[in-house]
Amino acid sequence: MSAATFVLVGVVGVLLAGAAMQVWMGFQAKAAKGRDASHLTAAGAETSLVWFHSPTCGPCRAMEPTIHELAKSHPVRIVDVSKDPETAMAMSVMATPTTLVVKEGKVVDVMLGAVPRGRLEAAFTQ
Repeated sequence: MSAATFVLVGVVGVLLAGAAMQVWMGFQAKAAKGRDASHLTAAGAETSLVWFHSPTCGPCRAMEPTIHELAKSHPVRIVDVSKDPETAMAMSVMATPTTLVVKEGKVVDVMLGAVPRGRLEAAFTQ
């Protein structure tokens, strides 16, 4: 086989491994659905968001202004995984940003990656 074939096989292998890792992390994060998260939410809030982020994460930095703006009018808990890894592990958060939607103390949805403002706001109206 030629060198180009080896390079092509290597690139395809890396892409497949990356896709498999994303799928696996998605399944891990979805395992948080139904878990008790009342300790992460504001007392008395029917619906809350719990946003897991890292200061070194590019998508997290892009979402940060939106999250802080939402936090002015909605219950939002912000968890820095570098300062609170135990909470992230307890909620099966394997990647940042991860946003949990908590209703009545239970996780009802898990959003992975950068999420548009409209989808975050919709969590409070459903």
